[in-house]
Amino acid sequence: MLEPTMSGSDCWWFELGGRQDTIGEDGNTALELRRLVLGVWDYIKNSGRFEADCYTLSWIGSIPGKRESRRMVTDYLLRGEDVLRGSNFEDGAFYGGWYLDVHPAGGMLDADAPNFVQTPVPVYPIPLRCLYNSQVENLLFAGRCIGTEREAFFSTRVMDTCALSGQAAAMLAAACAMWHTVPGQMTKAQVAQLRQQLLREDLFVPGLQADESANLAHEAKLTVTSVHDGRAGAPTGTMSLEEGGFVTFPGVDGTVLLSVTLHTPQTLCGTLYSAPLPNYLCPGKKIREYCWKLPAGHHKLPIQAQAGRFCTLVLEAAPDAELPLCQPLRTGFVCGKKEMPVCGEPMLEYETPESLYGAEQLVNGYIRPWGGANQWCAAPQDPEPCITMQWPQARELEQLRLYLDPELCAERPSSHAAQWQDSHKLTLYREMPAQLARDMIVEISLDGSSWEPVWEQKDNRKRLITVVLPKEQKVQALRIRFTRTWGPRPVGVFALHVV
Repeated sequence: MLEPTMSGSDCWWFELGGRQDTIGEDGNTALELRRLVLGVWDYIKNSGRFEADCYTLSWIGSIPGKRESRRMVTDYLLRGEDVLRGSNFEDGAFYGGWYLDVHPAGGMLDADAPNFVQTPVPVYPIPLRCLYNSQVENLLFAGRCIGTEREAFFSTRVMDTCALSGQAAAMLAAACAMWHTVPGQMTKAQVAQLRQQLLREDLFVPGLQADESANLAHEAKLTVTSVHDGRAGAPTGTMSLEEGGFVTFPGVDGTVLLSVTLHTPQTLCGTLYSAPLPNYLCPGKKIREYCWKLPAGHHKLPIQAQAGRFCTLVLEAAPDAELPLCQPLRTGFVCGKKEMPVCGEPMLEYETPESLYGAEQLVNGYIRPWGGANQWCAAPQDPEPCITMQWPQARELEQLRLYLDPELCAERPSSHAAQWQDSHKLTLYREMPAQLARDMIVEISLDGSSWEPVWEQKDNRKRLITVVLPKEQKVQALRIRFTRTWGPRPVGVFALHVV
């Protein structure tokens, strides 16, 4: 249905070809699509419903964008149930997370069918076996033609997942060339080694921990100048619960206190879920239900969290109820509501202060949030946060890798989303992520007392930093000084790796 309130970005459902041979009949399909689009334009221009007297049609694409034409038969075909369950694979190499996004086969000609049906899914791994077929030894696939059954394809077809498949396929090809083998003949040990290399190159694989045996940071005394204490920041406003909402936070053993404000007495109800990664549309395993009968006023609601998981409390609609919000300073804390384009940080704290962001997170084997924030975060008041590693004996070091925080826990839409309806938006990037390290200096000490700068970066925009260290020098200590972030948040670092 075309409505006057729609913008051009709402017309993505101008589709055709699901019941046609989109390879053999490509030209005819393109012409028919153009005819249909011009018919829609005629309706917009002449129906009198759209105030379009002064509108001009400036452009129509000449090549239709194919959602589906070829899918290859590979050693494993990803299934819809794999996507819905987040199935684990021994050769999981990259990930997806888009809905099972089903469009009517007839496109615009299926007038009575909904434009789409979207089933939320968790973040799920995709195996290497979806990238090759052992019968054709040296042929790899990436993008929309990887090996999936049609139901799984509804999720894997999106560009972010296609890009990740390209990185995995490229590294698979490089590994096979180095080992003089082909994908279908790799040993289990080679597959495991390749997965570790994918992690080192910052390709997140759900649930996979890095092998830290070669990380020299484990042999060093690791210290930081400060640690964020996990407490909420200053109050910034409120979020209405008139239509309900959700609150997500890292789980711990103990009680979490959620601040709420009620303007009238009422019963506030919610359901608590847990999952390795937060996802309010697919919140995970149900833990318990809550109903608090409360008078008007400010309250701190006790919630029994679950350690080693992210917890999501889905709150039912509550008129005259609000969630107090705070300055966003903590990774893994987020709240919002259905069809809300902007998420906030809830005024939520642990009954007993928790070390969520200690230095130990830098070497716990996770390079991204999974079951927890997995991040060292400096205290907000620290003017120049610093990580220092000191070895018992001087070591020859080759390389330092830093895995920084570009706010990956917040979903971001296209930069061209200004014309979208609010229900299609999430928070737009209008500036660099506030907690991303902008300026930093790496220094070494040969004797453990005096420091020599060996690398400096200003206006950093990367999330993976690779520093080549001076050769043929035995280093007693190494430190990273963060002199500025891109905003008012303290610097966050997921992992560091030294070889």
